[in-house]
Amino acid sequence: MNVNKINGVLGSYPSNSSPIKPNSTNIKDEVKISKDAWNKIETAKTISLVKGSPEVRAKEVALAKQNLEKYFENGALKESVANEVADKIIDDLIV
Repeated sequence: MNVNKINGVLGSYPSNSSPIKPNSTNIKDEVKISKDAWNKIETAKTISLVKGSPEVRAKEVALAKQNLEKYFENGALKESVANEVADKIIDDLIV
């Protein structure tokens, strides 16, 4: 049935041909998303993750830096720390 508006009055009349074929099995829905759109989606997900994560606490960062300075010097493990670790490994192997 088709419905049309004629001169401000709605009218209807039967239609023999239907644009919808209910028994059609070859119909496939498909969506193509550009790489730019995917990048924007991933960026939005990342921003959402960051916003949902807990804030960085300056006190904990300072403690981590202090521990790094305690065990490392110029980007390498301090010799005293390396010797202490080596001694513990030797002690564990002997016992």
